[in-house]
Amino acid sequence: MEKILRIVLDKIIFGITLFILGIFMILYSLTFPKVRMGEKIVTGPSFFPTIIGTLLVMSGIYIIISNLLQKERDYKKQKTFINTSFINNEFFNFLIFIFFIALFPTLINQLGFFIGSFLFCVILMKRLNVSWINIILSSLIIVIFTWIIFGKIAFISLPPGAIFSR
Repeated sequence: MEKILRIVLDKIIFGITLFILGIFMILYSLTFPKVRMGEKIVTGPSFFPTIIGTLLVMSGIYIIISNLLQKERDYKKQKTFINTSFINNEFFNFLIFIFFIALFPTLINQLGFFIGSFLFCVILMKRLNVSWINIILSSLIIVIFTWIIFGKIAFISLPPGAIFSR
């Protein structure tokens, strides 16, 4: 029973962490400058962080509520399938992901969008034990689609990198 309560507490703490991180992202995105076209305020740099923050808040609330409402007998059924080291590994992966998100702007400023984004995807997918063929293909697809959406459709200048602009 003690192991089950620890698992539930780990999941609730994870949900609270997601919720707090989402609130932080939303509040921080409010400090971004507004983009104006004439008298209208249009979508600017705060749009994407606000969406991600909102998704994190909703995910945190869902995880907290679903674990509080789940009945004890449901946990007993899951007891044989859940390993506490797996849950700790999930939380560790979450922390690594947050660290790399914080490091990402520096990475693309130094290496450029294409190489930095590709390395970012490769490192995170390798941490999640994805096969090498899937890592390479997924990373290429993500970088190409991101370049098409932001570079070609939205006409946003992507960083060339300090290494390549010298």
